[in-house]
Amino acid sequence: DGSFILEITGGSGNGKVTYSCDENDVISINGNTATIVGAGTATITATKLGDENYNSATATYEINIANAPAPSITYPTASELIYGQKLGDSFLTGGSTQYGSFAWENKNIIPTVGNDSYKVIFTPNSHTLKNYETIQSITSNVKVKVTKANPTVTLTSKISNETGSRKVVLSAAIDKVGYGDNVTGTVKFINCTGDIDSDIEGATAVSIKNGVATYTWTGMPNQLHKVKAVYSGDENYNSAFSSEISIDTSKKNQDNFTIYPIDSKIYGDEPFILYTKGGNGSGSVIFESSDSSIISISGNIATIHKAGSVKITAKKYGDENY
Repeated sequence: DGSFILEITGGSGNGKVTYSCDENDVISINGNTATIVGAGTATITATKLGDENYNSATATYEINIANAPAPSITYPTASELIYGQKLGDSFLTGGSTQYGSFAWENKNIIPTVGNDSYKVIFTPNSHTLKNYETIQSITSNVKVKVTKANPTVTLTSKISNETGSRKVVLSAAIDKVGYGDNVTGTVKFINCTGDIDSDIEGATAVSIKNGVATYTWTGMPNQLHKVKAVYSGDENYNSAFSSEISIDTSKKNQDNFTIYPIDSKIYGDEPFILYTKGGNGSGSVIFESSDSSIISISGNIATIHKAGSVKITAKKYGDENY
C-alpha cells in the first residue's frame, strides 16, 4: 500500500505534535506522513509538546502491515550453447531479479541440440521472504538454444605387409567436442588420386564405433594414392571432412623398429648413446626427448641435465621401398 497521513484526536493546548516509529523497517515517518517499508508490527508514537498551560502528552498506536500477495515471477532467458558445453555455461539474464535469484537445477547436464528445456530454480531474497506471501512455485523450465558442434576428423592409414595383398586399412577418428558424447552416423572414404574425386566402393557409409570408422581397402594398384574421409554428421554434430593423406602402396611398412633398452640413469651420469634395432631400408633415424630440460638429444647422444622422467621417441624415415 501507499503512504498515509497520521492524525490525532483529543489533547489540549497549542503544543506541536511529532510522530515516531519503533520499527524503521516497517514504517518510516516524515512529518505526519507514514510510508510502508515492509511487513510486520510496529508502534507509532505521537508526542504533543506542552505549552504555558498544559504538559506534554503521548499516545501510541500499534499497527500491523500484512504481507503482500505472492508476486508473479518472470523467469530469465538463457544464452546459447554449442553442443559439448555444460548447462552451467549458459548465462541466465533478466527475469524478476528484484524478488530473488535464479540458477539451473543441474548445471552439469550436457544439453542436446533438440532439447525441450531445462529446469531453473528461483530462490527468494530476504526482502521477498519478509514482505510477501509464500511463492508456491519456485521452478520453471527454460529453453536453451544449442547449436551443433564442429568435430575434427583425422584420417590415418596402415598398409598390410602381406605379399601381393595391396591392402590398406583406413581409420577415420572423429573427436567428440567438450563434454559431449561420441559422434554417431557414418563416414564416407573418397579416392582423390585422379582429377575427379570418387567414392571408394563399399566405403560410402561406414559405421562409427567409439568415435572411429575403419575400412579395409583392397585391390589397390601399386602407386601413390590420395584419400580423404567425410563424416555425415548427426543430431548434435555438423558434417566434417579430413585433410587428404597420401598412401604409397608400392612401399612396405618397416618391421619391428624399436629403441634398444636404456640402463637406469641418475643425475650426474655421463652422456650416453641411443641405438635402435629393426626397421627396414636406408631412411635416417632421429631421436626426440619429451622434455629437453631433463634430457636433451643431439644426433644420437643424450645428455642428462636434471632428475625426472622423459619419453624418448625414435623416428626412422622412409625410402624408395619402405
